[in-house]
Amino acid sequence: MPDASPSLSGTPSLSDIRVDSFLAAHPIAIYKACNEAFNGSEWLGWEPETVLLELKNDVSDAAVDKLLAVQAVASNANAVVRSAAAFEKVVNAFNNNICIMDVIQPPEVEEMSYAVSQIELIIKEVHGPDTKIEYTDEVPGYVAGVAKFRGWFMLPRNLQFGQAMLNTLTGIVENSALYKEHKNIVDVVSNFVLNTSRKDARDILKDASIMDLETNDSASLMVKRVIGSLLFDPTLPYRMDSGTKS
Repeated sequence: MPDASPSLSGTPSLSDIRVDSFLAAHPIAIYKACNEAFNGSEWLGWEPETVLLELKNDVSDAAVDKLLAVQAVASNANAVVRSAAAFEKVVNAFNNNICIMDVIQPPEVEEMSYAVSQIELIIKEVHGPDTKIEYTDEVPGYVAGVAKFRGWFMLPRNLQFGQAMLNTLTGIVENSALYKEHKNIVDVVSNFVLNTSRKDARDILKDASIMDLETNDSASLMVKRVIGSLLFDPTLPYRMDSGTKS
């Protein structure tokens, strides 16, 4: 394996992402490191066993699912953006959760938001920055079902592809009695969601206006959940433990 100075930004090498810090790496960093270690993208066509054999002791048992999920997104993105099962396993793997095949493991909405941001970074790295990414078939309904199960009525901006289905599940569709009853709350949260990015969420934390969300009304509670989903980063506990910098 080639050596390089430790960094998970830019294009790290696998010598930066060892057993102790693999879970601290974002999936996009793992993809770039593998491309560098294997001198190109040929590894995307390898069998999972071959990838693991080549990496030998570089990947801990806990990180295997994450590595193979990165390979799956990079080599067969269509399955991930269309199949509910494939999408779910990638979401869990990207969030450092143990994946159990043939068992339904609904993630948190925050975890789906984080994973989708990483899925899109990898797809655009592989296919080009202008690649159009569409979540179709089973995935929008799956995202909506998980959100309903978790008690959400409005999805973060990067999960909006599931919002129409979620509206149907919650009954908050335009002109319905439920929508009219809660229109003010729905409109406030919807406007916030559609106009707030991950960067905006970080800026909000530094702004005194964050104190306006201290109330526990429905709109404030939902806005706080949305902000939390935009800031959520499953690698942070591992980076804090290992001293790795993002």
